[in-house]
Amino acid sequence: GSPRLDLIFSQDFDYSDIDVLDSLIEILNSVVGLFPQGEPPFPILLENLWWPGLRFMDGSEYQRLHDGLEFDNWGFCLDVGHLMNSLRSCRSEGQAITAVLEKLQTLPQRMLERVRVMHLHLSLSAQYQEDSMSKGESDEYVASDIKGRLESAFPHFSAIDWHSPFQ
Repeated sequence: GSPRLDLIFSQDFDYSDIDVLDSLIEILNSVVGLFPQGEPPFPILLENLWWPGLRFMDGSEYQRLHDGLEFDNWGFCLDVGHLMNSLRSCRSEGQAITAVLEKLQTLPQRMLERVRVMHLHLSLSAQYQEDSMSKGESDEYVASDIKGRLESAFPHFSAIDWHSPFQ
């Protein structure tokens, strides 16, 4: 089916990390296969998000990419704020830093070796996400047309993904 925008509020998605990764692998292999020798002339970096797909929760995401991608010039952009959003437990800067470091220590070394770039920012949206997930979409959102729904999505994304500097 078509993507449902309302799921951004409940985060009760009807597709899994595997579904997203398998689709990504299929698309990337199709596009990269058009390059000479099937390798892109530049690294393709995949950024982790807090939505299903590449959330950096365990090594299975890396393994699926490693096994499925038909080219080698790829890596990760590790977005630490997005990782904080995925953990859904970060409520203070110190706790967030500790949580990110602890999570990274659980990931396979071969996955971490694929990190080529880091995006460093703070995102302490655990309480907001918890509240949003329990409330779901607002009555205003439900009553809106597609333009209104898209306009209400941006503040929601911003409330989850702070992009604040560390102190």
